[in-house]
Amino acid sequence: MINADLTVVVFGKHYLSSLDIIRSLGIAGYRVSLALVTNAKSIFNIAAKSKFVSEKKQIPLKEDETVINEFLTFSHSIIGRKFLFPVDDYANAIIDKFREILEKEYILPINEDANHSLTELMDKHVQWELAKKAGLNVPAETVIDLSKPIDIPDNIEYPCFCKPLLSVSGYKKEQCRCNSEEELKEHLNKLKNTNSKRSVLIQKFLEIEDEFVLLGICTFDKAFISGVVNKIIYTKHVKGLGVVFTINDIMDNDELTKIKDKIECFLLSTGYVGMFDLEFAKANGKLFFNELNIRPSGLGYSLVKSKMNLPPILVQSLTNEVPNYSKIQNGKYGITFLSEKNVFDDYFKNTISFRQLCSYYRKTDDSLIKDSKDLVPLMYFYLYQTKRLFSKLAHRRRV
Repeated sequence: MINADLTVVVFGKHYLSSLDIIRSLGIAGYRVSLALVTNAKSIFNIAAKSKFVSEKKQIPLKEDETVINEFLTFSHSIIGRKFLFPVDDYANAIIDKFREILEKEYILPINEDANHSLTELMDKHVQWELAKKAGLNVPAETVIDLSKPIDIPDNIEYPCFCKPLLSVSGYKKEQCRCNSEEELKEHLNKLKNTNSKRSVLIQKFLEIEDEFVLLGICTFDKAFISGVVNKIIYTKHVKGLGVVFTINDIMDNDELTKIKDKIECFLLSTGYVGMFDLEFAKANGKLFFNELNIRPSGLGYSLVKSKMNLPPILVQSLTNEVPNYSKIQNGKYGITFLSEKNVFDDYFKNTISFRQLCSYYRKTDDSLIKDSKDLVPLMYFYLYQTKRLFSKLAHRRRV
């Protein structure tokens, strides 16, 4: 085991991203513990039953102060040096909020740019300003503060696209196309009624011809784009999520290759050190920057299965080890993957049939949760889906 005195504590709400990071670090020889914030034991078990997990803790989702207190109680039982690995926006926000407490005990993810915390870097307006400085195309945009009376500027072009300014303060289902000022006002009031202590971004609506998701990692002086997600089949219950996809080399895409230097310049300008998921949209023959997610991608384990293991590089970068970049530079591209979670979510939202669900399995070479060296999490995943199925059948009988 490398760094025998170091334990990497995987922390967040997203159980599959947690499982991805656990496995990625486990196969690299790290000692891994898990603190998952969830109220569902069946969800917790999917990640916690990995053979790579040492200590584990299910933390109920409550107020932030309660969560951090339970986390610290769990943390005190772990001996030796500790590295905290956040898996989602929620975890990044908790780290920012309690950094002074956590840094006494943990090696923490950082943002080199002192002007922006991790949470501030989630701000889409901040991202777009940095993207423009790097020479990337950005759609026209306006920010509206929902804590104030809603006043829609006259310069907004319709149709427009509305989404929460911070990904941690909203959900994909709150993103909406608005064709008129009346529709925009109605949607803004709906968002305000849900949570008024946030802002939203209004951007010019783009008729998207294609979209690209770039997966990679930023270290202190390098930005690696390890692969480009090519979504072959999308979910039907939420726009934009992939069910069937491949990972391709960025150098196989002429349009992205032309702006690769600008993309790397943008990534380094953020000061962010960690794994990322970077979105671009193609419209009117141009590539537009859309969003930088400063967290591991939900499709990230496909990189490990494509012979590119990024999480150890982050740990090495922040623990004064020499990162082994050779481990992420010779990927095996073109494998067709299935996201089991996304396809089952489609099925239980009644947007695909069971026959369609099975057909997706037949169309792919591999899937994200299945791992012949760590089988138990997949068993617990299917157990959870079976419970959902019984619940669905029981609901039909009642109706």
